[in-house]
Amino acid sequence: MRDIKITDDKTIKEVQEAFHEHFPYLKLEFYAEAHVAGQGSVDALKINISSTIGEARTKESEGNVNIHGN
Repeated sequence: MRDIKITDDKTIKEVQEAFHEHFPYLKLEFYAEAHVAGQGSVDALKINISSTIGEARTKESEGNVNIHGN
């Protein structure tokens, strides 16, 4: 799998598209708040796909996220 570098200037849509290339049957969404355990996320809290990662994130930290097909 190709690594996807997620930076502050990437849009939510760009991240979603890169994720979809590797996992075409899954959907990646971003929300402003966590949902209650055992319940779904509220659509009103979904972050607009034109927002950048820098605009959407609330913590100033960086790291790696590895997602593997298995």
